[in-house]
Amino acid sequence: MSYTNYSIPLTHPRGANFRELLAVMTYQPLPKLTLRGTMMYQMYGADPTKEDNYGGDILKNRTQNSTGLYGNYIGQGQKNKVGMATLHLQYLLRHNLFIDLSQTMRQVNADGEISSKTSYGQLALRLNISRFDQQF
Repeated sequence: MSYTNYSIPLTHPRGANFRELLAVMTYQPLPKLTLRGTMMYQMYGADPTKEDNYGGDILKNRTQNSTGLYGNYIGQGQKNKVGMATLHLQYLLRHNLFIDLSQTMRQVNADGEISSKTSYGQLALRLNISRFDQQF
């Protein structure tokens, strides 16, 4: 049994066996212009095989093939590091009408080797809707 809904964890999407650091900075140089920088870093241990259970997949049976009760540490298993940075610019055109521009860079290192490197930009026009950001 696990605390999930439709196989999605009710807590953190990473499950367990991870550390995370999140930093958000906001600056408003002009009354209609807002800049926001977000940085996220995660270090987690993945299961090397489907049979191993280091705690990252909460849907696995914790009584079978688990690492044991004692001597565990965060990040055991296949060590992965994820770094992500986003720079977001928001400008108020008229009352409740915003234009958003952002650039995101994300890099994943698995066991010291870069396994994924992604960069993308976004341009949006918002009318009376708040921006919803997810960092993962």
